[in-house]
Amino acid sequence: MSNKKHTTTIANNARGQGLIESIVAITIITVGLSSILGLVIAGVAGEQIASSQIVAANLSREGIEVVRNIRDTNWMNGAAWDAGLDSGIPAADLTAVVQYNTGSSTLDFNPDPNCEAVGAVYPCRLYLGSGTNSGLYSHTATGQPLNYWRLIKMYRICRDETIDKGEDSGSHCNSKIGIQIISEVYWQEHGRSHTIAAEDRIYNWR
Repeated sequence: MSNKKHTTTIANNARGQGLIESIVAITIITVGLSSILGLVIAGVAGEQIASSQIVAANLSREGIEVVRNIRDTNWMNGAAWDAGLDSGIPAADLTAVVQYNTGSSTLDFNPDPNCEAVGAVYPCRLYLGSGTNSGLYSHTATGQPLNYWRLIKMYRICRDETIDKGEDSGSHCNSKIGIQIISEVYWQEHGRSHTIAAEDRIYNWR
């Protein structure tokens, strides 16, 4: 009778120990899978952010190129080098959005003052064209709305180096020799707002 009871106790202990080992093993596997899943999610999120940054950087550089192309076209047409690049308003900065026209682009110096409010539908929001404009980005609200907003900010560069861009005006800058361009792109990612900017200077020098 004693041997039977001892055997039963050993068997019960073995089953209890096996159950504990199974729970520990399941816990280890669960933690491991959770860590792997977390890494995968973080990797995907990082890839999305990197992709968005590349698009934003390209859109920012495109804004610079639009201004350069307008300057170069003015040269070829024998027009004033800054035609279409200055509103003529004596202000420290010139804020504009790109207007895409057939075969050319112009600048609109009267964007909505709330353009930098990312998330709203304002003229500075970018859209992906369709049909004949398929694959092209524009500010025309006829295509697919994108998660990007762009503003072109320009400052007159005067021959007088004592005049800072913040003090610049039409009356102060009678000898404008160039334009400082800052092309800013805004977008939202995972509930956070981001900004990237490209900067360049152009002059009336060939």
